Amino acid sequence: MAEGRMDETRRVAHRLLDELPDRLVLAAKDAIAALKAEAAKDYFEVLKGAAEDDEGVTAQDLDALGRARKEHGRGESRLWHDSNAAHRSAAPR
Repeated sequence: MAEGRMDETRRVAHRLLDELPDRLVLAAKDAIAALKAEAAKDYFEVLKGAAEDDEGVTAQDLDALGRARKEHGRGESRLWHDSNAAHRSAAPR
């Protein structure tokens, strides 16, 4: 689906959720959570079927890893989960 059409589809879905009577919002939330869980399960099934990485670690890989650790030790970077947590906390609610 084209990005513009997906944006419109999301707007419509949000509008429909906003228009639901309060007594149905919990059921809608549960239905959406179930869809999300099913999508995650499908994703992990694909990952489980992926081929194992058969490339060994090279001296160049180890050198890059050492440089990255030094940069992080100097405070020049941050771990992915720290960045992700900062992004989530800054997102509008």
